[in-house]
Formats: sequence, C-alpha cells, structure tokens
Amino acid sequence: GNFITYDPTLPPSLKAELLDLETEWMGPGLGSHFRITAHHLLSLRNLFAVAKALGRIPIIPPLECHCDRYWYPIANTCRSPGAELQRPFQC
Repeated sequence: GNFITYDPTLPPSLKAELLDLETEWMGPGLGSHFRITAHHLLSLRNLFAVAKALGRIPIIPPLECHCDRYWYPIANTCRSPGAELQRPFQC
C-alpha cells in the first residue's frame, strides 16, 4: 500500500514511569512526562523519515496523552485548572 504507520504502545520501562505521574508531579513525575513525550516525538520523526524514504504516506496513530498543561506553568498537577480529563486520554 501507499500508507505507513507504527504501533504507539509505550515500552514497558516507560509504562512503569506513568506511576510517577500519579504521585509526585514536580519530582520524578516531571522527568517521566518529558521522557514519554520524547519517546512519542522520536517515534513520529522516525515514521516521517521512513515514509519519505519509501515514498509512502505516514498515518499518525492515536497517541496517549497524560498531561494537558502544555500552555500553563507546570505546578503540582498535570491538568489544567478545573479539567475533568481522565488520564490517559487520546490526544
């Protein structure tokens, strides 16, 4: 076919870090958030590189998001004030 995608499942080592996001956000949870985000960005970069090399159309799979505070200073939670999102959620 003309399309290409990938399995966005997190590796077990990163899945284990999700527990940090439920506990101490400013401590180890913040590092976990950045490592999980970095994994998603690297996977997307690889998807686009392989798609270009093979002349295929990349299809971005649904990704799990764990924090919605990208626009707001990181405080003691990774949710926007008043947000009722259940984590993880599809972004």
